[in-house]
Amino acid sequence: MGPMNYLSMEQWLGPDPEPVRAFVRQLVEPLDSRHTAAERAGFVERMIAARHTIAGVWQPPAAPAEELRRARAVVAASFNFGPRRDPAVGPYDAFNRRLASYGVPASHQIPEQYHPHYHLPGGSNEEIADVCFSLGPKDIWGQIEVIEALRRKYGLAIPDERAAIPAATYLSTPDVPKQLVTRGLAGYDTIVAVGHPDHVRRIAAAVDVVVNTGRAAKGLPPARVLIPDVSRVRYHADGVQEWARDERYREHECAARVRAMYTGLMRLDHLG
Repeated sequence: MGPMNYLSMEQWLGPDPEPVRAFVRQLVEPLDSRHTAAERAGFVERMIAARHTIAGVWQPPAAPAEELRRARAVVAASFNFGPRRDPAVGPYDAFNRRLASYGVPASHQIPEQYHPHYHLPGGSNEEIADVCFSLGPKDIWGQIEVIEALRRKYGLAIPDERAAIPAATYLSTPDVPKQLVTRGLAGYDTIVAVGHPDHVRRIAAAVDVVVNTGRAAKGLPPARVLIPDVSRVRYHADGVQEWARDERYREHECAARVRAMYTGLMRLDHLG
């Protein structure tokens, strides 16, 4: 995902609703949806009313230790990745150079995605791995960046089917549970969601919606999704994705929360 012109945090939290109204309209217009114009307009106004919640709630309180201990599964979403092992060599560089030679702009070339042969997992993902390991013996599922960090740092033999892996397109936050639920993630009745403090609420929301949709289709009761203490996970300035190197990421996260709520992959109560 490349850089975008996000709304600033000052505008999200400021007294004037018009910048938020215009920005949310811009976000929802290109989304493929069955919503009518009136429904889209109603959604925009709900986002206006909820803008302080959307932009003002970050690291959640940790679930009780006993509940975390009883959970059998962990889902970890990555946050940024890298740096490259060799700054001059990336997984799609040669192909993108060819695309560029045919006049294809950078915005339409293959975005850089994590590959263990080309990238280090990155500082945030190492710290997410530390949180996962600290939770004790559990079935760990998650994005390949975190899985690789756990394998390398702690020697965990995590099966490949528990790793969500990007293709040539961007692996979004909800794509992680969508990929993993087809491999058995919906079989757990309690799941711990782990990630960066500014990202983890949306991770938990996506796991909640995707897993419980799968469980409902099988006639199973809803699974609980818990969040542990993820305060040790920090931003790292050497990550490949510039927009996730510091707290300016929160501008991206606000937009992503709005998109997730528009598409049904997050609810306002996930931010409560």
